Amino acid sequence: MIGQGIQVGLIRTAADVVNMGVETLQRRLGDQGASAPSMSPEQWLEEFHTWVHSRPTTTSRLCKEAVSRDFIYSTRRRQLVSWGASHS
Repeated sequence: MIGQGIQVGLIRTAADVVNMGVETLQRRLGDQGASAPSMSPEQWLEEFHTWVHSRPTTTSRLCKEAVSRDFIYSTRRRQLVSWGASHS
């Protein structure tokens, strides 16, 4: 979906992706009747940073092999092949 946004020119920077996500959340909250508290961009950013830094940092990390391009694409290829075989 992000790739399509880039192709049609809706997304030019990483900030565009973030802004679209925020706009979507605001719209969905509005659809549910939730009112967003008024916050300045600075207050929002401060609250966001507080939230980010409150998250646990003790999660296990993936090894370099697990995030390598070869591993990701070979895993994806195996998933597609096995999915195709089970849906033939």
